[in-house]
Amino acid sequence: MQYGNMNQQIIPAEQKNPPPDIRISLASASPQRSAMLSGLGFPLLQRPQHIDESLVSDRIDEEALRLARLKAESCLSGKDHGRWILGVDTLVGIGSQILGKPADRDEARETLIALEGEIHTVWSGIVLLDTLGQRSAMKAVCTEVAFSSMSHEEIEWYLDSGEWDGAAGAYRIQERGALFIHALKGSYHNVVGLPIQTFYGMLRSFNYPFHMLKR
Repeated sequence: MQYGNMNQQIIPAEQKNPPPDIRISLASASPQRSAMLSGLGFPLLQRPQHIDESLVSDRIDEEALRLARLKAESCLSGKDHGRWILGVDTLVGIGSQILGKPADRDEARETLIALEGEIHTVWSGIVLLDTLGQRSAMKAVCTEVAFSSMSHEEIEWYLDSGEWDGAAGAYRIQERGALFIHALKGSYHNVVGLPIQTFYGMLRSFNYPFHMLKR
């Protein structure tokens, strides 16, 4: 009796039809973005990318998108990523000035002095890549934030908290920075670092399998 090729590998059924890859590869080191995505139940691969964040134009919306795209494309060029790659970059603008992350305490102080008592904008560029479907979506989202007036003592007290470190605009709205927010127009989550509703809309347009997320 012949059994055919005995070297033929029997492939388990689950490998013939692998489940959809629902992991989100976050091309960012931001703990705030990571926490938001994890809190929503998305399986996450955090893949920080080291890119040149120098600005090349004075268009804050275009710069936020460009940096987000660079992060996503850098992640794509690597090997260890899932089907879905998310690149996000957030910048703060006041007047014609674009503010990123302060380099040190002195720069953070200058930033807070510029923001206090004024209205500024927070722009996030968001880029989503579907590596299996070879599709991409991108959008720039803006939120207006009105800062309360801050005394010299309040500014120094806030600087002592260390929240300015690594934060665009030198403050974190989800922490003590909220004490100085007078009003806000637009997405709160955008100021934190990820416009959730925009991200959700992108995933829906790509038919992301939300039903597979754990409850």
